[in-house]
Amino acid sequence: MYNIWEACMMSIESKIKEIKHEIYNACRQEFDLDSPVALQEVLYVDRDLPTGRRTATGFSVSNETLNHLAATTGDPVPGLIIEYRRLRNALRSSTQYLRTVSVDIDGDDLEYSICRRNDRYFLEIGGINWCSADDVLKLLPIYDYLTQHPQIVLPVILKET
Repeated sequence: MYNIWEACMMSIESKIKEIKHEIYNACRQEFDLDSPVALQEVLYVDRDLPTGRRTATGFSVSNETLNHLAATTGDPVPGLIIEYRRLRNALRSSTQYLRTVSVDIDGDDLEYSICRRNDRYFLEIGGINWCSADDVLKLLPIYDYLTQHPQIVLPVILKET
């Protein structure tokens, strides 16, 4: 079954890979794009771009500084880094529903699902986060038990809310 959410996430992931490839080609090396120290080295030492505001760990690599560098130097790398960060943050902060089931409990439709948000997995029941884990495999036994016995488990949970 075609899942639009998965297609969007795959498209963003593909675009991130494409941007990383462009950055690495322009810089003639691979480095950690999420490391301020690595960015400082590449931008200010290797590419000899003008340094901006000084921070405790060196020169700034904030989006504000990168925007200024992109506008004033004509170098494509600062703008590509900003786009990489924008897409990476969109991918990280999105809520992705991995499995969702609706169940009729005493005439009321109740939805429960496993979702991913900010690199963490949650079991939502009726829109409330009941438990979370850093690995989806830790939630699957609970989810599977709910799927097999919803008429037993869900009324108990509903009484607790």
